[in-house]
Amino acid sequence: MSHAALNSLIRQKSSAISQKANLQHQLAILETKIQRLQTASTKLSNEMMTLADQEKRVQGLTVDESKWKGAEKKKFVGHYDNYTDSVKNYRSDVMDKKGQIDEEMARTESTKGHILNSISNLSAQIVNLEWQISNTKKEG
Repeated sequence: MSHAALNSLIRQKSSAISQKANLQHQLAILETKIQRLQTASTKLSNEMMTLADQEKRVQGLTVDESKWKGAEKKKFVGHYDNYTDSVKNYRSDVMDKKGQIDEEMARTESTKGHILNSISNLSAQIVNLEWQISNTKKEG
């Protein structure tokens, strides 16, 4: 093979090595993102469990009819209803956010898989180019 062909193979190898390095950098960024998303998802799961425990305690409250009458009872029931509505809304928001985080984590994991596949393909391409370069040098 000619000197031009050898130079072309060397450029192709250099380009493949550069692409692989770029993908490895992207992979490191994605792995960091996945770790952050996993941490956030775990924290939200724990928050939901804590909230459920608190809800159970509050649901166990009863109004002692002998002590809470009239306006005081209405005031308590009003506060209690506001509290339960707030907790429902908060729980719903937390569940929505956790769902969004879990979806983003799945998308990021999928992207990571594609990048790993591309890195593997580039590694094979680099090995092939190294073989071609070696053979070209032997011929020349």
